[in-house]
Amino acid sequence: MTPRTRRPGLTLVEVTISTAILALLGMILARIYVASQSAYSTGTGRVALQQKARQAMQRLTPRLIQAVPATDTQDAIYTPDDLLPMTSKVAYTIPAEPFDPRSPTYHEKWILFEQSTGLVTTNADTPGEADLVLARNIHWLGLEVLSPNSVKITVVVQAPLRDVGGNTRDQEYRVQTTVMIPYYATR
Repeated sequence: MTPRTRRPGLTLVEVTISTAILALLGMILARIYVASQSAYSTGTGRVALQQKARQAMQRLTPRLIQAVPATDTQDAIYTPDDLLPMTSKVAYTIPAEPFDPRSPTYHEKWILFEQSTGLVTTNADTPGEADLVLARNIHWLGLEVLSPNSVKITVVVQAPLRDVGGNTRDQEYRVQTTVMIPYYATR
């Protein structure tokens, strides 16, 4: 009997095992890819929300810091009594431009948030012009007068986020600060 010589190549068992290992590695890599895509979209969504909230805060703060009382009996910043439900508003006075200390004049300004529209607006600097939009797509803006010279601002923004399973949920970001107006603005 002559011994059989083995032909070069792979047996069916070897091919089946290597295919199974490659399929397992492919599934693992696919899961890693999906998880990294989800982490990326979550991270970029958070960054976008943080930027939107920070931008709203940066537009509100300089306006409130300008507040001064127009008279000795008036507070520099106050909450009006005529608030509608689901709104937030503060009113304040600023010196007119150009300011003349011998006969000072003041403009009444306000910042208004309406949850139905998601807009934060303020009255125009020049009378007769349209209101200025300070921020859009805000979920909630809290304006709380803490004292005659301080206001607590809370900005809440939301955006839909898709998770690994394909489900959509709202992601929320909240930023809060207290704005102190200069000492000379108090009575």
